[in-house]
Amino acid sequence: MQHIKSNTTYARALKKACLNAPKTLLNLSDLNLVKIALEGKSHSEHAKIVIINRYIPKIFKESKKIFGFNFQKEAVEDNLQAGIKAILVSIKDFDFKKVNSKNQNGIFTQFVCFNINKYLNRKKIKYDPLLKTNHGPEFKKVFYKYYNG
Repeated sequence: MQHIKSNTTYARALKKACLNAPKTLLNLSDLNLVKIALEGKSHSEHAKIVIINRYIPKIFKESKKIFGFNFQKEAVEDNLQAGIKAILVSIKDFDFKKVNSKNQNGIFTQFVCFNINKYLNRKKIKYDPLLKTNHGPEFKKVFYKYYNG
C-alpha cells in the first residue's frame, strides 16, 4: 500500500529503479541476469530489479486469476510483495545443473512462474477463512451442515 503523502506504488518504484539500471543489463537473458545476481558483485541488485520488472505483469495476471477481479488496492500491493518474494526465492534457489541446450530458454521462466503461483496460492489459503481447516467445530457449524445418521 502506498504511503498517505506518496503518489508512488511498489510497481511504479520498481519501474523507475529499472530505468536507472545499466543499459547493458536490460538486453541480457534471464539466465545471464541470474548469474550476475548470484555473483554478488556491483550490478547484482540491478540485475534482480530487472528480473523482477520483467515478471510484474505475470504477478498481476496470476493474482487476478487466484483472487478474482474484485480485490482492493491494498490486496494488489500485498500480492505484489508475495510475488516479488517468490521471484527472489527463485533467483536464490535456481539450479544451473538442470540447464542444457534443449531447455535453456524457458527453464528459469517456468521455475519463476511455478513459484509465483505457489506463493500466491499459499497466501490465499493463509488468509481465506473458507479454506482453512484448523478453525475447529464452531467454524464448521456455521459454514457446513452436519446430518445426523
